[in-house]
Amino acid sequence: HGINDSPQSVQSLGERGQRDGQEVHTLVYDDRFRRLRDTSSDMAGQLRQWMEQNPGRPLQISAHSMGARIALGALSELHQLGLLEGRRLQLDLIGPPLGGFEAADLARLDVSGLLGGRIAVVRPGHDMGSTSGFQERLEELRLPPNVSTRIFLGGRDRLVDPNSPGFQRIAGNLNAAIVSLPEAAHDNLPEHVSRR
Repeated sequence: HGINDSPQSVQSLGERGQRDGQEVHTLVYDDRFRRLRDTSSDMAGQLRQWMEQNPGRPLQISAHSMGARIALGALSELHQLGLLEGRRLQLDLIGPPLGGFEAADLARLDVSGLLGGRIAVVRPGHDMGSTSGFQERLEELRLPPNVSTRIFLGGRDRLVDPNSPGFQRIAGNLNAAIVSLPEAAHDNLPEHVSRR
């Protein structure tokens, strides 16, 4: 799920998976006071454990908004460890702010970390910035060919800029297929995707 949201916002995706007989897990995380890099590491650890317990089983990851950045951070860690090779993996990024946000670059002004512990979204903002170290990491990510990536974009989404250089670079590096949902806005994209 994305920032200022909850697992319920992606519940329709989980329900679709359950109807299809899939095992479904939802990552619950602190989206207000925790760095994305730390949450990505947590997700990588949970995925690694699942992968070790389920050798050869295909894996699908669906992530909305900021959750897409977290998922990419987790996959970056797993790829560096050589754990993504040979497993069929479907990655669905739903309304992902792949280019980051220029406004979030201001979070770096909190160098002492004082505000991040008191004001919501300052810590996650460090990794949402368009010029952050986390952004650089995502822009360098290339996944193995067994990872198939789709990016779902809503025609009424006013938060995600698919024309930003960062978005274009990441989408290109992932060889992502772009799926347009003209009637979807940012907040209801998961529901539109679950109907497909």
